Amino acid sequence: MRINRNYLKRLGLNASGKLKNTFYVPVEMKKDHDKTTKLAKLLVLERSDKSEKDLAKTRVNIVYYRSAPATPVYLNEQLKFFKRPIYELIDSNHLDNWSKLQLSTSGLSNPIRIKNNRHNRAQIKRLGRAKYMRGIRIKFATATSLANNLTTIYRWGLLISLILLGVTFTISLVVSAFSAVLYFRTNEQKLSILRLLGFKVIDRYGMAIILLLSLYAVQIGVALFWGRSIGALLVGVLLAGVDLLVTLAIFISQENRNIVQVLKGG
Repeated sequence: MRINRNYLKRLGLNASGKLKNTFYVPVEMKKDHDKTTKLAKLLVLERSDKSEKDLAKTRVNIVYYRSAPATPVYLNEQLKFFKRPIYELIDSNHLDNWSKLQLSTSGLSNPIRIKNNRHNRAQIKRLGRAKYMRGIRIKFATATSLANNLTTIYRWGLLISLILLGVTFTISLVVSAFSAVLYFRTNEQKLSILRLLGFKVIDRYGMAIILLLSLYAVQIGVALFWGRSIGALLVGVLLAGVDLLVTLAIFISQENRNIVQVLKGG
Protein backbone atom coordinates (compact mmCIF):
# COMPACT_ATOMS: atom_id res chain seq x y z
CA MET A 1 0.00 0.00 0.00
CA ARG A 2 1.53 3.31 -1.12
CA ILE A 3 1.25 6.34 1.18
CA ASN A 4 2.77 9.81 1.50
CA ARG A 5 4.41 11.50 4.50
CA ASN A 6 1.18 13.10 5.69
CA TYR A 7 -0.60 9.77 5.91
CA LEU A 8 2.48 8.28 7.52
CA LYS A 9 2.20 10.82 10.34
CA ARG A 10 -1.50 10.05 10.64
CA LEU A 11 -0.59 6.41 11.23
CA GLY A 12 1.72 7.50 14.02
CA LEU A 13 4.85 6.38 12.19
CA ASN A 14 7.99 8.45 11.84
CA ALA A 15 9.64 9.12 8.48
CA SER A 16 13.16 7.72 8.28
CA GLY A 17 16.14 9.69 7.04
CA LYS A 18 16.04 7.87 3.70
CA LEU A 19 12.78 8.49 1.87
CA LYS A 20 13.55 6.84 -1.46
CA ASN A 21 12.36 3.20 -1.72
CA THR A 22 11.33 3.07 1.94
CA PHE A 23 8.96 0.31 3.08
CA TYR A 24 7.24 0.06 6.45
CA VAL A 25 6.74 -3.59 7.38
CA PRO A 26 4.98 -5.15 10.42
CA VAL A 27 7.54 -6.26 12.98
CA GLU A 28 6.24 -9.85 12.93
CA MET A 29 7.57 -10.17 9.36
CA LYS A 30 11.12 -9.44 10.52
CA LYS A 31 11.87 -13.16 10.63
CA ASP A 32 11.39 -13.22 6.84
CA HIS A 33 13.64 -10.23 6.23
CA ASP A 34 15.26 -11.63 3.08
CA LYS A 35 11.92 -12.44 1.44
CA THR A 36 10.50 -9.04 2.41
CA THR A 37 13.55 -7.25 1.00
CA LYS A 38 13.31 -9.19 -2.26
CA LEU A 39 9.58 -8.35 -2.54
CA ALA A 40 10.34 -4.65 -1.98
CA LYS A 41 13.06 -4.70 -4.63
CA LEU A 42 10.73 -6.36 -7.15
CA LEU A 43 8.10 -3.69 -6.51
CA VAL A 44 10.68 -0.96 -7.09
CA LEU A 45 12.01 -2.59 -10.27
CA GLU A 46 8.50 -2.96 -11.66
CA ARG A 47 8.18 0.83 -11.85
CA SER A 48 11.79 1.66 -12.63
CA ASP A 49 13.30 2.54 -16.00
CA LYS A 50 14.27 -0.20 -18.44
CA SER A 51 17.95 0.51 -17.74
CA GLU A 52 17.49 -0.28 -14.04
CA LYS A 53 16.67 -3.97 -13.89
CA ASP A 54 19.42 -5.35 -11.67
CA LEU A 55 17.88 -6.83 -8.51
CA ALA A 56 21.23 -7.02 -6.71
CA LYS A 57 22.00 -3.32 -7.28
CA THR A 58 18.54 -2.12 -6.21
CA ARG A 59 18.55 -0.49 -2.76
CA VAL A 60 15.53 -0.45 -0.46
CA ASN A 61 15.08 0.79 3.10
CA ILE A 62 13.04 -1.52 5.35
CA VAL A 63 11.54 -0.03 8.52
CA TYR A 64 9.66 -2.31 10.91
CA TYR A 65 6.70 -0.91 12.86
CA ARG A 66 4.91 -2.36 15.90
CA SER A 67 1.46 -0.81 15.74
CA ALA A 68 -0.68 1.24 13.38
CA PRO A 69 -4.43 1.74 12.91
CA ALA A 70 -6.30 -0.17 10.22
CA THR A 71 -6.13 1.52 6.83
CA PRO A 72 -9.41 2.10 4.93
CA VAL A 73 -9.33 1.35 1.21
CA TYR A 74 -12.07 1.48 -1.41
CA LEU A 75 -12.22 -1.70 -3.50
CA ASN A 76 -14.96 -1.84 -6.14
CA GLU A 77 -16.81 0.97 -4.34
CA GLN A 78 -16.77 -0.99 -1.08
CA LEU A 79 -14.91 0.23 1.97
CA LYS A 80 -12.38 -2.32 3.24
CA PHE A 81 -9.97 -2.10 6.17
CA PHE A 82 -6.46 -3.52 5.99
CA LYS A 83 -4.72 -4.35 9.23
CA ARG A 84 -0.96 -4.04 9.44
CA PRO A 85 -0.15 -4.02 5.71
CA ILE A 86 3.20 -3.25 4.11
CA TYR A 87 3.41 0.49 3.40
CA GLU A 88 5.59 2.03 0.72
CA LEU A 89 6.43 5.66 1.30
CA ILE A 90 6.09 7.86 -1.78
CA ASP A 91 9.05 10.21 -2.05
CA SER A 92 7.74 13.43 -3.59
CA ASN A 93 11.27 14.47 -4.56
CA HIS A 94 11.90 11.34 -6.67
CA LEU A 95 8.62 10.44 -8.36
CA ASP A 96 8.67 7.79 -11.09
CA ASN A 97 6.23 7.93 -13.99
CA TRP A 98 3.87 5.39 -12.41
CA SER A 99 3.73 7.38 -9.17
CA LYS A 100 2.97 10.58 -11.08
CA LEU A 101 0.12 8.80 -12.84
CA GLN A 102 -1.27 7.49 -9.55
CA LEU A 103 -1.13 10.92 -7.96
CA SER A 104 -2.73 12.73 -10.86
CA THR A 105 -6.26 14.03 -10.38
CA SER A 106 -7.65 13.38 -13.83
CA GLY A 107 -9.73 10.57 -15.25
CA LEU A 108 -9.89 7.24 -13.47
CA SER A 109 -6.97 8.14 -11.21
CA ASN A 110 -8.98 10.90 -9.50
CA PRO A 111 -9.23 9.91 -5.82
CA ILE A 112 -12.58 11.71 -5.36
CA ARG A 113 -15.54 9.35 -5.64
CA ILE A 114 -19.11 10.65 -5.22
CA LYS A 115 -22.07 8.30 -5.30
CA ASN A 116 -24.55 9.28 -7.98
CA ASN A 117 -27.81 9.70 -6.06
CA ARG A 118 -30.47 12.39 -5.60
CA HIS A 119 -29.11 13.67 -2.29
CA ASN A 120 -25.55 14.15 -3.58
CA ARG A 121 -26.78 15.85 -6.76
CA ALA A 122 -28.81 18.30 -4.69
CA GLN A 123 -25.83 19.03 -2.44
CA ILE A 124 -23.55 19.62 -5.41
CA LYS A 125 -26.11 21.94 -6.99
CA ARG A 126 -26.42 23.92 -3.77
CA LEU A 127 -22.66 24.20 -3.29
CA GLY A 128 -22.26 25.34 -6.88
CA ARG A 129 -24.32 28.42 -6.12
CA ALA A 130 -22.15 29.47 -3.19
CA LYS A 131 -20.22 32.74 -3.48
CA TYR A 132 -16.84 31.13 -2.96
CA MET A 133 -17.51 28.87 -5.98
CA ARG A 134 -17.80 31.77 -8.43
CA GLY A 135 -15.46 31.33 -11.36
CA ILE A 136 -14.91 27.66 -10.47
CA ARG A 137 -16.39 25.09 -12.80
CA ILE A 138 -16.54 21.52 -11.57
CA LYS A 139 -16.94 18.77 -14.12
CA PHE A 140 -18.34 15.35 -13.18
CA ALA A 141 -18.16 12.13 -15.12
CA THR A 142 -19.03 8.53 -14.43
CA ALA A 143 -16.32 5.92 -14.13
CA THR A 144 -17.95 4.03 -17.00
CA SER A 145 -17.68 6.99 -19.40
CA LEU A 146 -14.06 7.57 -18.43
CA ALA A 147 -13.27 3.89 -18.95
CA ASN A 148 -15.01 3.96 -22.34
CA ASN A 149 -12.94 6.97 -23.41
CA LEU A 150 -9.76 5.21 -22.29
CA THR A 151 -10.80 2.06 -24.16
CA THR A 152 -11.46 4.12 -27.30
CA ILE A 153 -7.98 5.66 -27.07
CA TYR A 154 -6.41 2.21 -26.71
CA ARG A 155 -8.49 0.89 -29.62
CA TRP A 156 -7.37 3.71 -31.91
CA GLY A 157 -3.77 3.21 -30.79
CA LEU A 158 -3.99 -0.48 -31.63
CA LEU A 159 -5.57 0.28 -35.03
CA ILE A 160 -2.85 2.79 -35.90
CA SER A 161 -0.18 0.30 -34.82
CA LEU A 162 -1.71 -2.39 -37.05
CA ILE A 163 -1.84 0.03 -40.00
CA LEU A 164 1.82 0.98 -39.48
CA LEU A 165 2.72 -2.70 -39.21
CA GLY A 166 0.87 -3.44 -42.47
CA VAL A 167 2.56 -0.55 -44.29
CA THR A 168 5.99 -1.57 -42.99
CA PHE A 169 5.41 -5.20 -43.97
CA THR A 170 4.21 -4.20 -47.47
CA ILE A 171 7.27 -2.01 -48.04
CA SER A 172 9.54 -4.80 -46.79
CA LEU A 173 7.81 -7.28 -49.12
CA VAL A 174 8.13 -4.99 -52.15
CA VAL A 175 11.82 -4.32 -51.39
CA SER A 176 12.55 -8.05 -51.00
CA ALA A 177 10.75 -8.91 -54.24
CA PHE A 178 12.46 -6.09 -56.12
CA SER A 179 15.89 -7.11 -54.78
CA ALA A 180 15.32 -10.74 -55.77
CA VAL A 181 14.19 -9.85 -59.31
CA LEU A 182 17.05 -7.38 -59.70
CA TYR A 183 19.56 -10.04 -58.62
CA PHE A 184 18.28 -12.54 -61.17
CA ARG A 185 18.07 -9.99 -63.98
CA THR A 186 21.61 -8.74 -63.50
CA ASN A 187 23.09 -12.22 -63.14
CA GLU A 188 20.78 -14.33 -65.32
CA GLN A 189 23.35 -15.16 -68.03
CA LYS A 190 26.03 -16.07 -65.50
CA LEU A 191 23.60 -18.20 -63.48
CA SER A 192 22.31 -19.90 -66.65
CA ILE A 193 25.84 -20.76 -67.79
CA LEU A 194 26.66 -22.23 -64.39
CA ARG A 195 23.43 -24.22 -64.54
CA LEU A 196 24.28 -25.43 -68.03
CA LEU A 197 27.73 -26.53 -66.84
CA GLY A 198 26.13 -28.67 -64.16
CA PHE A 199 26.82 -26.59 -61.05
CA LYS A 200 24.57 -27.44 -58.11
CA VAL A 201 22.04 -24.94 -56.74
CA ILE A 202 24.07 -24.41 -53.56
CA ASP A 203 27.15 -23.59 -55.67
CA ARG A 204 25.28 -21.18 -57.96
CA TYR A 205 23.40 -19.30 -55.22
CA GLY A 206 25.71 -19.85 -52.26
CA MET A 207 26.45 -16.19 -51.48
CA ALA A 208 22.85 -15.10 -52.13
CA ILE A 209 21.48 -17.82 -49.83
CA ILE A 210 23.93 -16.90 -47.05
CA LEU A 211 23.06 -13.20 -47.35
CA LEU A 212 19.33 -13.96 -47.39
CA LEU A 213 19.46 -16.24 -44.35
CA SER A 214 21.60 -13.71 -42.51
CA LEU A 215 19.01 -10.97 -43.06
CA TYR A 216 16.16 -13.15 -41.79
CA ALA A 217 18.27 -14.32 -38.86
CA VAL A 218 18.84 -10.68 -37.88
CA GLN A 219 15.09 -9.98 -38.14
CA ILE A 220 14.19 -12.97 -35.97
CA GLY A 221 16.97 -12.08 -33.52
CA VAL A 222 15.61 -8.54 -33.14
CA ALA A 223 12.12 -9.96 -32.61
CA LEU A 224 13.45 -12.31 -29.92
CA PHE A 225 15.34 -9.51 -28.20
CA TRP A 226 12.62 -6.85 -28.26
CA GLY A 227 9.56 -9.12 -28.19
CA ARG A 228 7.47 -8.40 -25.07
CA SER A 229 4.97 -11.19 -25.65
CA ILE A 230 4.74 -14.55 -27.39
CA GLY A 231 2.00 -13.20 -29.66
CA ALA A 232 4.13 -10.31 -30.93
CA LEU A 233 7.07 -12.66 -31.46
CA LEU A 234 4.93 -15.13 -33.45
CA VAL A 235 3.59 -12.30 -35.63
CA GLY A 236 7.15 -11.13 -36.34
CA VAL A 237 8.30 -14.64 -37.27
CA LEU A 238 5.18 -15.16 -39.40
CA LEU A 239 5.78 -11.96 -41.38
CA ALA A 240 9.42 -12.90 -41.93
CA GLY A 241 8.25 -16.33 -43.11
CA VAL A 242 5.83 -14.79 -45.63
CA ASP A 243 8.61 -12.54 -46.89
CA LEU A 244 10.86 -15.58 -47.31
CA LEU A 245 8.15 -17.53 -49.18
CA VAL A 246 7.69 -14.67 -51.66
CA THR A 247 11.44 -14.59 -52.29
CA LEU A 248 11.50 -18.37 -52.78
CA ALA A 249 8.58 -18.15 -55.22
CA ILE A 250 10.52 -15.63 -57.32
CA PHE A 251 13.60 -17.88 -57.14
CA ILE A 252 11.64 -20.92 -58.35
CA SER A 253 10.03 -19.00 -61.20
CA GLN A 254 13.41 -17.68 -62.37
CA GLU A 255 15.06 -21.06 -61.96
CA ASN A 256 12.46 -22.72 -64.18
CA ARG A 257 13.04 -20.34 -67.07
CA ASN A 258 14.30 -21.84 -70.33
CA ILE A 259 18.12 -21.71 -70.42
CA VAL A 260 18.31 -21.29 -74.20
CA GLN A 261 15.95 -18.31 -74.18
CA VAL A 262 17.87 -16.71 -71.34
CA LEU A 263 21.20 -17.10 -73.14
CA LYS A 264 19.64 -15.62 -76.28
CA GLY A 265 18.49 -12.66 -74.23
CA GLY A 266 14.80 -13.64 -74.24
